[in-house]
Parts: sequence; C-alpha cells; structure tokens
Amino acid sequence: MDDALLAKRFAALEAQVKLLSDQAGLSCPPFPGAVGVADGQPSPPTSQIPDEIIALARAGKTSQAISAYRRLTGATLLEAKRTVEDL
Repeated sequence: MDDALLAKRFAALEAQVKLLSDQAGLSCPPFPGAVGVADGQPSPPTSQIPDEIIALARAGKTSQAISAYRRLTGATLLEAKRTVEDL
C-alpha cells in the first residue's frame, strides 16, 4: 500500500476513534504525527488540534503555532507547518 493511501486510512480510523470517544464521553487527545492536507494527505479535524494552536494560528502567529504544535504532538516540522497552515 502506498503512503498516501495509508495516510488516508489512518485519518479515517482516527476520525472514527474521535467520534466514538465523543459519543462515549471520553477525552480523545490529538494523534501524534497528524499531517496537513498538502500532497493529498488528510488534515486532523480541528477538534483534535489543541485550542492553543488554533488561537495562535488565527492570531497570525504561525511560527509560534507550529512550534507549539510540534512540542505538544511530537509532529515533524513539515507536518506541523501543514497542519497550522490548514487552520
């Protein structure tokens, strides 16, 4: 299976886990290494991205949002950049 297909399948599974967690009233933390939409790869649902990251990105503090996202999720620089740019 190629990487793009695997990424899509993982994103679908992560979305299902999030939905089931929400329905069960359980917390579902962001998945480490979530990636952005660029190159056809799905982005994590906004509900899985910490509020701190969303606030920084919407305030135009992109580099701070990327750094915080990497620190909180363990994502690579490219993954964090893509995720923040998609917000």
